[in-house]
Amino acid sequence: MFIKTTGNNAITLERYQQIRLGWTRDQVTQFVGSPGELIIPEEPISPSNRGNIMVQYQGSILSNVLERESTVIFSFNNGILWKKNQKLLDLTSNYIITRERYNQIQAGWTYDQVRSTIGSRGNVIQEANIWPNITLMTVLYQGEGQEGVESIGYIQLGFWDGKLQSKPGYEWVAVSPTIRSSTHISRTNALLPNDRITFQQYQQIQFGWIHDQLTQYVGSPGQVMPSIANNPDTILVQYQGSSSSIIAIAGFRFVNGILSIKAQFNFDFTTNYKITKEQYNMITIGWTYQQVTVAF
Repeated sequence: MFIKTTGNNAITLERYQQIRLGWTRDQVTQFVGSPGELIIPEEPISPSNRGNIMVQYQGSILSNVLERESTVIFSFNNGILWKKNQKLLDLTSNYIITRERYNQIQAGWTYDQVRSTIGSRGNVIQEANIWPNITLMTVLYQGEGQEGVESIGYIQLGFWDGKLQSKPGYEWVAVSPTIRSSTHISRTNALLPNDRITFQQYQQIQFGWIHDQLTQYVGSPGQVMPSIANNPDTILVQYQGSSSSIIAIAGFRFVNGILSIKAQFNFDFTTNYKITKEQYNMITIGWTYQQVTVAF
């Protein structure tokens, strides 16, 4: 897709939250104070979809708080707002869900019931009217015990027509969606103020290192979580990002004392990781990582 820039298109979290589904594009433009950036798809628009447009705004966050791109997208059908999404606009760090409160909520509960039981509204990342009088809402909560860090993971709750559709398993919460491990194992220590790591340090850490090498290189042992998945030969070590104002986490998994997996969440602030359709079509199965990076 291509984005047609139309000027200063910043939006605050407060304004985003006040915009309602069903508004016209003119109402959104007038309320925000700018028309946003029109997202133009690369594929030809079929006649049935010509009434659909997406408009993007940039999150209005002070540069000393967030050094990466925060975006908001509003989707309109025949001029009426039917969906809104936000990414990295809400940095509130107290959207915590404990295991005890998680066990209390039930499928079929309303959002107000869930919010009241958990004690916070959660990070509402998407709202949509997918059919007349049918709504969809997606809410994120942090896992228990990681206040101030969206660390070992999050739980995503989906509400269909105002009611909780289902409860995802609590045990899958992980340092990244592809590396799953329990968050309810005993910890030998908690994250301390100096358990921080920069993205540059993260990149230089190599597979095959032992835990002592990691500790010496970073300057602190991090939060050590032994016996992941009841395997005494496996431990997970996690660190916070270098800024206390940015929600970020890095995790390192050691098997038999050797670093075998590393993962980072919200560490890389680079905003120019873009790929065109032509470049994508060039990529062939079997290429090495180096071949792919050179092509871009």
